[in-house]
Amino acid sequence: ADDSGKPHPLGAWREHVPAHLDLSIAHTSKLIVAAVVANARIGIDIEAVGRDLSEEFTRGVFTHEELELAAKSGESPTMLLRFWCAKEAISKALGTGIRYSPQDLRIVGANPVDGEIRIELLGQWLDAFKQMKGRKHTIHSSLYEGHAFASCILPNSLFEGN
Repeated sequence: ADDSGKPHPLGAWREHVPAHLDLSIAHTSKLIVAAVVANARIGIDIEAVGRDLSEEFTRGVFTHEELELAAKSGESPTMLLRFWCAKEAISKALGTGIRYSPQDLRIVGANPVDGEIRIELLGQWLDAFKQMKGRKHTIHSSLYEGHAFASCILPNSLFEGN
């Protein structure tokens, strides 16, 4: 793992793989998930549905608009978990984890049916990743065995020259 805690594949076998591999790992007390992608960046997260998100946590992580968006879904507690997983997934794909304000990983759209969540970077996130300005990134989320899961793949082209 690097200084930000992002795992990296190691071993002599890498000399025989022409692609750059990126990986992400997440777990709960009942599930462990890992994902690998070639020539891109990946981030994943998983949380147990029913996990209690305190009012203090919720206020620090989500904007008023995001809370309203979750409420409109009709499944507010579960949707908030999916939003949190989406924020974690994009931060892992960026290689930082939640380093800056999670409210500045702004949920700008969500479809609970197909699981697509759209995120825009603002504030310090945008200062650190200027190439993301004006982009809305699609995070894929789903529910599996009582867990909310999210994955984000960002093309390497977004990071070339940085």
